[in-house]
Amino acid sequence: MLAFVASLLCASTGCWFPPGRIEGTVRDRSGQPIANVYVGVIGLAHLGLSDASGKYRLPSVPVGAHRLRATVVGYAVVERDSVVVRQGVTTRVDFTLDRAQGDSDVASTSFLNRGLFLSGSKVGSRRSQPEER
Repeated sequence: MLAFVASLLCASTGCWFPPGRIEGTVRDRSGQPIANVYVGVIGLAHLGLSDASGKYRLPSVPVGAHRLRATVVGYAVVERDSVVVRQGVTTRVDFTLDRAQGDSDVASTSFLNRGLFLSGSKVGSRRSQPEER
């Protein structure tokens, strides 16, 4: 009952929940890190770029379930559904990308310019199940 009352109070006063973070590594099928991969939260303006060791970080991601997308020229776009971000916690999400097989698979910078992450467009993407650790 107390949780219900608190949720009503938050709805009327606009409670703010501290965000969480998402970080991980992007690799190819052989396990080599991939640099310069855009990793973003679809529908939000949260976008990161992987470094030379394939690591990326998305700070200040709102609490809740999100869909992520990883894209770089020459590789197939990969999406990860139902990534749960918790308050003040770092959620680890690793990506494994395959070399693109055809033009419809290839990410390009023009996709980014057209708002690929903000629109949730699925052009040239494939879904990926969470990797077991």
